[in-house]
Amino acid sequence: MISYSWPPGRNVGIYRSFKFAKYLDNFGWEPTVVAPETGKKIGSFDRIDGIRTLRTGYKDALKIFKSKIKKTKSQTPPFFLKKIARELLTIPDEARGWYKPALEKISDLLRREHFDAIYSTSPPETSHFIAKAVKKRFGVPWIADLRDPWAGNHYFQAGLLKNSVSKILEKKILNKADILVTVSDPWSDTLKRLYPGMKNRVFTITHSFDRNDRLNKDVKADKGKFIISYTGKIHRDFQDPGPFFRALGLILDKGVFDRNLIRVRFYTFGYYRPDLEAMIKRHNLDGIVRLYGQVSHEESILRQLESTALLFIDWRTRKPLYSKGVCPHKIFEYMGAEKPILVVSAAGGAACRILKTSGAARLAANERELEEILEEWFKEFREKGGIDCKVKKNVLEKYSAEFTTGQLAGLLDKISG
Repeated sequence: MISYSWPPGRNVGIYRSFKFAKYLDNFGWEPTVVAPETGKKIGSFDRIDGIRTLRTGYKDALKIFKSKIKKTKSQTPPFFLKKIARELLTIPDEARGWYKPALEKISDLLRREHFDAIYSTSPPETSHFIAKAVKKRFGVPWIADLRDPWAGNHYFQAGLLKNSVSKILEKKILNKADILVTVSDPWSDTLKRLYPGMKNRVFTITHSFDRNDRLNKDVKADKGKFIISYTGKIHRDFQDPGPFFRALGLILDKGVFDRNLIRVRFYTFGYYRPDLEAMIKRHNLDGIVRLYGQVSHEESILRQLESTALLFIDWRTRKPLYSKGVCPHKIFEYMGAEKPILVVSAAGGAACRILKTSGAARLAANERELEEILEEWFKEFREKGGIDCKVKKNVLEKYSAEFTTGQLAGLLDKISG
């Protein structure tokens, strides 16, 4: 398993491959994960929760570029030249310095041991370059897993040069994979259109939640308080919490619910976070909406479990073809908490469809619908001391880490045949 994101890192990309590796043994597969070094001796094996991990060297190409720019400060190139240089240097991505050391260590390993399949996950796409080279050298069948689109990435707006080169590289690399996997049906459909010769070898395996992460949690809910929580990143360009803030402010101004009994908590972070502080002031929500920084995965789950309801703000981008397929890890963690989920979405993409079929979510396309749902929930909370979550257990099971790992194991069996 070639995974750039791996513990002890905190990137959300860790959890998909980590959960696969954790449960593959249940299906007769013994994974060895290859990841960049994090202070461990390069070339050594360590165990992460019992998972065999080979640490490799890594050269930070972007860091080297920045240091060279600093050294030539007196002759700093114009901004547009630096931008072009950065784009060229980060093709296919900022992890390109991992390619050579990872390929060397994997090649050494495969000369000593037999492996039946390769799994690589992106981003970063460098992992697929490594996997392609390993397949070519050793003939081991390969599954390429795309957690996000490559050239059509909905999150990063690459320049024209990088985007054009990425499209060429994507086809050159992914055409060599035995199977392509991605996280939603719209993105699978896009891959089938891009690679018509592989349409019978493109599969959807969604993200998941791990029920074992929720066992034996010391949940201390603030009794008598209606708590709405949002956990994870939020992007000002692609997610708009404005309708939620406006609807909540209007309801409280009308006196529909006691202001002292509601708390909205944002456990969020990121360079592109919207100006939540300004929204709080604008809608008179001081003391009601509270902002917290990034928390660990474990604490994030705890905060979800102690909440009355959870908030999800759907994605909207200038790339509708790709935004329809956005289906973040967050929604599966939310469903696993078995709490009612308030979804702010006017688009209704893959994430909304999954949340709706789970029975746990209420979807609102505008402020009026948000007001109606919140008023209904507040009324139920006053009468019962809580609100019902009508999650469908049989649907939820399909998004457990054990189930999705079983799907991956089936594909591994297929190619290793």
